[in-house]
Amino acid sequence: MATAPKSTDTTNSTVVVYCRLIHGISIGIFKKEAIEARAERSAAKAPDFSPLIPYRTVELNGANTDPRFHPKENILLGRAGRTLVDKDFWDTWLEQNKESDLVKNNLIFAEATEASASARMTELQYEATGFEPKTEDQLPANALDNKK
Repeated sequence: MATAPKSTDTTNSTVVVYCRLIHGISIGIFKKEAIEARAERSAAKAPDFSPLIPYRTVELNGANTDPRFHPKENILLGRAGRTLVDKDFWDTWLEQNKESDLVKNNLIFAEATEASASARMTELQYEATGFEPKTEDQLPANALDNKK
């Protein structure tokens, strides 16, 4: 299982992965043969709906582990959890999930240096993930009526 890095210095064999989801997420990689067999069965109109079982998983720390996050304020924009991950694992996971909304919407990403990660977080600081708490103004009108 991956852990939060004490520093964000990486080596050639590790990378710091940033996760903007509030509580993090478990990501896994699958054997290529299993993915190909599943694709062949689907193409043959005999899909296999059983879940694929990852052979390696990593728990990514969420935005609530960012040192700047405070539960009382509950501000998530511009926050991300950091997890030190084996580079081979990350490269494989990214290849298997390049079309995932987690990747496309920058909810999970990795950067080579702390400077590039800071720049990316600055870029994303006002981009909502969809998991931010709502204010009363953002709630549907009938939700406020039920509070009475």
